[in-house]
Amino acid sequence: MALPHGLSEKITKKALENDVKVFDLGADFRLDDSEIYEKWYKVKHNYPEINKKMQFTGFQKFTKKK
Repeated sequence: MALPHGLSEKITKKALENDVKVFDLGADFRLDDSEIYEKWYKVKHNYPEINKKMQFTGFQKFTKKK
């Protein structure tokens, strides 16, 4: 997913309840701390229990070997 902050939370919750893996490029689960998320994005984080389980790996640089 690549949705604006606040939009992937519900979709992610349903997906995880159905054992579907989620790869989210948006901001909803990017920050480890829900309080920081709420302060930064000015939106309540509705699923802090999911946020604690998510893993943010950042963007990897992919290059073609020469």
